[in-house]
Formats: sequence, C-alpha cells, structure tokens
Amino acid sequence: MSILGTDRTEVDMVGSTLSRFKINIVYQKDGWILPQIAANLANEIVCCGLSETADPEADINLYVNYHLFSLLGSKKTNFDVGFFTHKEPAGSFDQIASSLDHCIGMSLKTYDLLPRNKRSVLSPMGADTELFKNKELTIGVVARDYPGGRKGLDILHKLSEINGVIIKVTGGRLDKNQLVDFYDSIDYMLVTSTLEGGPIPVLESLLLNKPIIAPDVGWCWDFPVVKYSSYNELVSIISKLASPIKSWKDSANELVKILEEAYEGKQK
Repeated sequence: MSILGTDRTEVDMVGSTLSRFKINIVYQKDGWILPQIAANLANEIVCCGLSETADPEADINLYVNYHLFSLLGSKKTNFDVGFFTHKEPAGSFDQIASSLDHCIGMSLKTYDLLPRNKRSVLSPMGADTELFKNKELTIGVVARDYPGGRKGLDILHKLSEINGVIIKVTGGRLDKNQLVDFYDSIDYMLVTSTLEGGPIPVLESLLLNKPIIAPDVGWCWDFPVVKYSSYNELVSIISKLASPIKSWKDSANELVKILEEAYEGKQK
C-alpha cells in the first residue's frame, strides 16, 4: 500500500483534511473517472492510503467503486465502506450494499437505492477548480421597466448581491447591432416578467444559442428554458449556477466527516 502525504511538513498540512482514523481507499488503476476520483480524494486527506487491495490494518477501507469489494473476494476488514455510482447489475448492487458496513451514494438518486440504516451521500463531487476555473456568471435581462412593475425588475437587486454574479440590463436603449453584442456578452438570458405576450428576447436568445431562465409567462415554457416558479426558486437557481461545484478539498472534508460519523456509530 502506498501512503500519500506522509512526508508533508506541519506547514503543508495547514488546511489539509485530517482524520482521527486510518483511512485506506481501494481502487483500480485501470479505468477513467473512478481512479481519478479515488486519487483526488486520497491526495486531499493527510496520510490516506491508496491501494489496489484492502488494508487489514486500516480503521476504514473505502472501495471506489463498490464492486471492488466483491472482486477482491468480499473479505471483511475492520470497517468496509462502498462508493456507489449507479445500480448495475441490480443483484450485485443490492448484495454488496447489504454486506458492507456503510454505503456512500454518488448522487441523491443512488442514495435512495441504498439500505436506509447505513447510507450517506457525497454530492456534488469535487472538481479541479484550479484547472476549470469558474468565471463570474453574467445574467442579461432584455427589458425596460413599465409602470405597474410587470417586468419584475425589482428582483435584480437581490440577484446582484449573489457572489460571482453580474447583472446586465438593456433598458430598451440598444439598437439591433448593439443588442447582438449584448447577447454575446452574457451567459444566460433571464426573463423576470410576471405578465407577457412573448417575450421576443426568448426567440432572439434561441437564435443566438443563449440559454434562457424564465417563469411560466407568455410563451416562455413552450421553449427549452430553465424554469422557475417563484423568486426564491430563481435566487436558488442563480446561486447554483454561480457556484456549481466544490473543490476536491471540500469533497475530502465532507468524505472524512461521513466516514468518521459512520465509523463512530458502528462502534457504539
């Protein structure tokens, strides 16, 4: 078994994920996504093992993916945890899930398929936030205000307070060429209206391949748009688009918390 991080200095460990227990992540080198997930998580956890076989001396062995527990002969160690991606094949999935001490779902849909008395979810997974840097999210509103407030522009002040979000509004002041440039400068076109016959910007956005966020007004939901039914839901959507992923360090912190709580619960 190779140990990652054993030669780190005290300074290097600042901000790293520490566990009170000895964790070993079991993985297969052959593959694409799963080896990356295993290695990235192990690299963020101080003194975490990363091996192709279970470590009988570890407090916790985490199998990425769960089927490795079966492939390795289903030999129980001190505390065995499976990382479950999807249910295939069904029989093997259920059998292994029932045999393990704890199960971690990659998504809420998989979590719902796991034994109720020993399940957690690690979602959403981390990503390489240094390589795939998240830029500021630019939301465009093609509208001008009207008496009575049917354009719903009051919500824009609240949306502009979301970290990483830029709101741009045409205000009805752009000519056709300027309007095309406006569309080119945004990531999503937002409809905030409470009452519409159209609106025409939905058609313009589709022609320019710009995604649309819209409520059920006018013809909006006749087209493929990101739907929202309340301003609270809209704020939630914009917030998730602005910060859609977390780092591998964040995922590792969440994973260690899950493993520690499951392990301590088993010991009681």
